[in-house]
Amino acid sequence: KARKNPDEAKKQWVETLRLAPNDESYQMQFALACLEQTGMSERKEGQLRLEKLRSSPKQRIVATRSLIIDGIAHHRDAQELRTLAKELQSYPDAVFTDRILYLEILRQLQDSEYPSYLTNIEKDASSRPADLAVLLSWMSANGMNIVALDFAKSVSEKILNVWPVPWAMTEAYAKTSDWAALERLNKNANWSQFDFLRQAYLARALRAEDKPALAEHEWTGAVKSASSRSESLLVLERTISAWGWQKETVELLWTLTKQPETQLEALHALY
Repeated sequence: KARKNPDEAKKQWVETLRLAPNDESYQMQFALACLEQTGMSERKEGQLRLEKLRSSPKQRIVATRSLIIDGIAHHRDAQELRTLAKELQSYPDAVFTDRILYLEILRQLQDSEYPSYLTNIEKDASSRPADLAVLLSWMSANGMNIVALDFAKSVSEKILNVWPVPWAMTEAYAKTSDWAALERLNKNANWSQFDFLRQAYLARALRAEDKPALAEHEWTGAVKSASSRSESLLVLERTISAWGWQKETVELLWTLTKQPETQLEALHALY
């Protein structure tokens, strides 16, 4: 209940802090609860607490990251966010997504550092599949699909075949409507427990290429592969819903109504 009700969450953390006022992890949770409030004074209190926690070696990275995300959501001065993001990605314990956050701010500011920083990130990500997938997905989300696919040509095939890179590559091909390339990429691939998604994307490509029989075969296989786990069916439903596959989406939702853990969400979506 506390997660769904910001007011209740804040009350609980106030009581927790009363019992352990020096616990920095509790201070962090209270600050985050303050940020979820609608009142300006309460949100300001959360920001001030986060600024204070930035001096703590154990809390600084979460505090800085939270200030940036909150600042973006509430249109804080971009140059201030740039300063925070530059500091965040310089921390020894920063993760790759912190660097992407800085890259995004540079892009929005049309900062002169943006091209060189992007080049550096590309170089670092080209040997690490997880980071590469994040970078390709970021490019795709920002309308840089052709740039992403061109950059991928410089990456070794061994890295490109490691999950989740194939998913990011598939999405880039789909957004450029390069259905032939998408088909070639996924025709004989294997995405392990996510193979149902590969089959769905392949079905999408085959439909676009006017190969209805092959498309139906792959789609039937996708549904069958996903049917063993309700979570997989839910991922599949959300994916094809974004494609506008209304008939198939409705069919999957009716299937999801038969699963206790997804019944309410599925019924709500159908309604």
